[in-house]
Amino acid sequence: MAEKTCPQCGVSYPYEDEICPACGYQVEVPSQHPRKSPSIAALLSFFFFGGGQIYNGQIRKGIIFFLAIIVGIFIYIIPGAIIWVYGMYDAAVTSSRMNSGAIPDIPTDRGRLTLYIFVVLLIYLTLGVMFAAYVNALNLLRLPGR
Repeated sequence: MAEKTCPQCGVSYPYEDEICPACGYQVEVPSQHPRKSPSIAALLSFFFFGGGQIYNGQIRKGIIFFLAIIVGIFIYIIPGAIIWVYGMYDAAVTSSRMNSGAIPDIPTDRGRLTLYIFVVLLIYLTLGVMFAAYVNALNLLRLPGR
């Protein structure tokens, strides 16, 4: 009969047991959720600030990353860029840790992820229009004094 070793105490016991007979450690049952892709998590964070965290099921964390990046970019570009890169790293590492069972797996709510992406695209569009209007206004102010 095949045996496995308890990660807690090192005792070998039969595979069908979920609890170690020596120390009582409960072996985690594999998650029923599909595995999360660290690449997708990082790409979502690249294109949609905080999107990788939303993909990982961490809604609040994703919104905090989004706001921190936007504020960081408006204060000065460097802090926003640092938070943005860290957000991509965090999303990839978190999804890997969820896949390995190191942290609890949170199912991806595809409806919320889609809504988040839609809202972020609207915010990007709004910020882009505002920036274009600002640049246009600066150019109009410079015209008479050329």
